Amino acid sequence: MTLRTSMTVGEAAREVGRILDEFAAPILVALVIAVASLAAFAALRAYEDAQIRRVLDIEGRYLAGAMAAGLEQRVLAIRGLARQWETVAAPDSDRWAADARALMAQDAVVRGVEWRDAEFGLRWSTPITAKLPNGDLDPETDPDRVSAAAIVAVHAEGSVAGSFPGARGGRNVVFAAPMTRDGRREGVLTAVTRARDLIDTIVAAEARRGFSIAVREGPYRVYGPMASAEGPEAELWWRSTVTQVGDLQWVIEYWPSVDLMDGLRSLGPAFVLVGGLLLAAMMAGMVRTRELSLRGRA
Repeated sequence: MTLRTSMTVGEAAREVGRILDEFAAPILVALVIAVASLAAFAALRAYEDAQIRRVLDIEGRYLAGAMAAGLEQRVLAIRGLARQWETVAAPDSDRWAADARALMAQDAVVRGVEWRDAEFGLRWSTPITAKLPNGDLDPETDPDRVSAAAIVAVHAEGSVAGSFPGARGGRNVVFAAPMTRDGRREGVLTAVTRARDLIDTIVAAEARRGFSIAVREGPYRVYGPMASAEGPEAELWWRSTVTQVGDLQWVIEYWPSVDLMDGLRSLGPAFVLVGGLLLAAMMAGMVRTRELSLRGRA
């Protein structure tokens, strides 16, 4: 039942037809089972994909909420310090610095705190080391911090400004809250953080769960890698969501890591496909054996 190499095209076609006719029943049985296996595999993978999309949608909503909560929590912290000191008639710099350092001790991402007057001129700041060159309160970046502090002119209850380049590279974020007396703004308190440290703290749990996360702010990539750097599977499942608090708007990009995808996928579809193909081969063999047995009896 082999084709001779010297056959013409017509002879080869007739020989193939004869073989197909002779093995029609086994081929048909194998084809039906194989097609059914492929259909079952496709249906199971489609269901898996739908479940993964659902997980990613939920993750996006969670990330947007967690990022907003992390930003708002720090706005509330600096607002609390402002409320504490705005009514003090004769503020003492040492006592104020101690309270500011206590706030920093509670939140390690805060790198410096400043008290500015109603015209945004610097009154006090802490820690002293942050004022050194390349420090988080480097005088070279003072204009950016003044611009960030001015956000209180629009957000009277305090808010967070858009980020700006830090002295050590990366980007810095300023949380600001006004200090008011008799309805007038008497000063502004600001807390400076590094965007990378801030985001690290907020998304640490999600990173441990296996999600890769990146953050963009306008044209700037503030945090994390590009999905393309982690392969085609990462690009396939890449998603994004937006968080905005005050003047700070971040686009959060996220996708499952290879390890997480392994956990989200099951072996069920592969088992169905392989098992179905093996069954197709086995059933084709059984049908052929039955045919030969009946011919022998005849």
